[in-house]
Amino acid sequence: MDDVYAHIDSGFAAALDELACLVRTAGVSAQPTDDLAVCAQIVLNRVCTSGLRVHLIEGYGPPAVYGERVVDPGLPTVLIYGHYDVQPGDFDARWHDDPFKSTIRAGRVFGRGTGELPVNVKVLIEGEDETKSPHLAELVRDNRHLLAADLVITSESAVHRNGTPQLVLGTRGQRGVELRTRGANREAHPGSLGGLLPENFDLSRFTDEMRIFATILGIF
Repeated sequence: MDDVYAHIDSGFAAALDELACLVRTAGVSAQPTDDLAVCAQIVLNRVCTSGLRVHLIEGYGPPAVYGERVVDPGLPTVLIYGHYDVQPGDFDARWHDDPFKSTIRAGRVFGRGTGELPVNVKVLIEGEDETKSPHLAELVRDNRHLLAADLVITSESAVHRNGTPQLVLGTRGQRGVELRTRGANREAHPGSLGGLLPENFDLSRFTDEMRIFATILGIF
């Protein structure tokens, strides 16, 4: 581990400079500009200097960066997923500095996009994560042999509050649901109309029923 820490320390300043360059480029997928292609090229160059064979996968929205280092086809293969696009940097009370300029405070780097072995390594870094990756499924289907792996790693989680790195297993993603209800348009006295009108919508009971249904389907 001493060699690992020494390598990190020796390249830390250069890595910060590269990160600052990406932050300044402002590759916002929700507001696509030529900056997304610039971000892809910066990432491509960085992956190339890591010793991987790299190329761009195009035709699926912004270019995706693919890299690989196959030591032995018989060894396990790890696919590392990431994305270079970011959310818009609208100023609000939570931003103390320009979100597209990396700022170091108390030993941490702030800015849009700063939160990111003896095996074969593959890397896929795309540019539409912040817009729900509308082309990723098609990209994976069309390139499934290229992306075949035994394990997928993504660096989407945050550092634990005590500063210790953590490894999270079994990430399931998320599902957004919008619920709309409609009831009486005026107050109704329970003594005279309580038995005639349906009960108010009980959201907690509904979510419990949905969880039971999901359990039956094997989702949870």
